[in-house]
Amino acid sequence: MGYEVLEADCGISAIEIAKRERPDLVLMDVMMPEVSGYTVCAQLKRDSDTKEIPIVLVTGLGTEINMQIGRRMGANGYLVKPIKPDQLREVFNKYLT
Repeated sequence: MGYEVLEADCGISAIEIAKRERPDLVLMDVMMPEVSGYTVCAQLKRDSDTKEIPIVLVTGLGTEINMQIGRRMGANGYLVKPIKPDQLREVFNKYLT
């Protein structure tokens, strides 16, 4: 099964792309230029057009407090780098089937 991947170079463009393209899943780093992944996640979850899109935060920030912030912002999942291929397969299976 193939996937179409859309890329954003910063938080602002991530919001714009998600609103325009309405992807089936968002995998997003927490630490991004201009707007953090936490903020992007919260904005997408507040928007009626994008609130149902599953968002999985991908980051090197693996502390419990960081994961709690992600959940508070509306993230559906949280992966800590380095990520193994099996972890990505699990995310795809969970949210794309």
